[in-house]
Amino acid sequence: MPDAAKVFNFLIKHGIGAPGPMAETQAKVYLKLRQASPNATESEILRTMFAQRANLAVATGSKELFYQMAADSTWVDSVVRTNPDLLSMTVYIIMCEHPELRTLDQRVAAALLTAGLTQDDIFGFVVNAVAEVLDKRAPVWREHYSGLLRPTGARGLEPRAVPADQALRRHAKLLARFEAHEKKLNAVCFSPDGKWILSCAVDQTIKVWEPQGRLLSTLVSARSVECLAVSPDGSMVASADSNVIDLWSIAGGLKIKSFHGHKLPVYTIAFHPDNRHLLSTDEDALLVWDMQSGRAVHRIACGDDFFCSVAFAPDFRFVAVSGDNHTVRCLDLRTRKEWCRLVGHTEQVITIAVSQNGRHLLTGGLDRTVRLWDVESKREIRRFTGYRNSIGSVAFSPESTAALIAGDEVNVWLCDLNTGRALCTLSGQRAGTPTACFSPDGRQIVSGAYDGAICLWALD
Repeated sequence: MPDAAKVFNFLIKHGIGAPGPMAETQAKVYLKLRQASPNATESEILRTMFAQRANLAVATGSKELFYQMAADSTWVDSVVRTNPDLLSMTVYIIMCEHPELRTLDQRVAAALLTAGLTQDDIFGFVVNAVAEVLDKRAPVWREHYSGLLRPTGARGLEPRAVPADQALRRHAKLLARFEAHEKKLNAVCFSPDGKWILSCAVDQTIKVWEPQGRLLSTLVSARSVECLAVSPDGSMVASADSNVIDLWSIAGGLKIKSFHGHKLPVYTIAFHPDNRHLLSTDEDALLVWDMQSGRAVHRIACGDDFFCSVAFAPDFRFVAVSGDNHTVRCLDLRTRKEWCRLVGHTEQVITIAVSQNGRHLLTGGLDRTVRLWDVESKREIRRFTGYRNSIGSVAFSPESTAALIAGDEVNVWLCDLNTGRALCTLSGQRAGTPTACFSPDGRQIVSGAYDGAICLWALD
């Protein structure tokens, strides 16, 4: 029987990993199999080893094993032909997390072609096959690798697999493009019932539109309007005029009252679901207002950082904030204490969105990446890359299965949260697009650009 050193070199020669601990471990496995089956051929031993490694990868969810297997053409030849689901599983995980491997790693491309799969085929039918195999053999995969979210009643959002034609073939039709403001548009959103579009801009106005682009009313502020929010019942809009917050009646077009208390310009406004409280932030503090009295009833200081981007959980259990240290912090709005810190961005985080159940965050920033986070485990689930400029706006679809990404480029992207791939590119703006959001039913998308234009798309 050959010694371990010879087996070690033999395995490397046959493509089972690179020199290192993994190859040494496989050498020991080879020796044991050879001892147990002295009459087996070399190809039979290798096939058994590959099958064992595949089963181990499935059982443990080891990305390292998946990567090694996908790079080994011998593994594809010996195992995949008899168990194509294992290739589907491996390729699916590899390509979802590292799509650049399709073109940069020729070994992977060769392995796929050897198994009869083209690059375009991968995401066409693999998802369902992979989900079925892993659900039977390693259900924990959903926690670690799915990343696709859906509503499940009181439990909130859980990972799931969807048919490939739903996950990959989305189309957006440009319904309208209209010149909304004379100067830079700062924010745009739908009313809660989806019947109106509201926008604000540097031109000191808040405008209410019909989705087709007909202007319904204009609210005139004293200075540039940086942000806005619509009340849950759709009757009021709050806007930030420097360090003053104004509350308006949408139907009447009249200012109801103003809130004074911020020392610095206000960047974020949100209505509490009870319709009795308003929340706002500047760089230094977060204030909670009693809308009836107009008084600030709570104040949360930013600590040793500053508030750059702020997003509230839908139930207002916590607020996610970013500052100058490239991290995102989750602060409990009741205790005012930090309970989660997400580290990974290499530059300032400009935009944050919270999923409907409050378990996941989308973040984007100056490092030109968008990241999907699990706030309970405090880990990054997926990363969206390839953008040429900084990211200015991210949003979850209402069912939290897709991400909307916009920024300093003219295009807006709709991306699958499971694969990280762009489902479609929304073209129509002629300038950088710092703000975009979904309609309440998820069937439409609206965006606002630096040139003051608004675009509205319909999703199939």
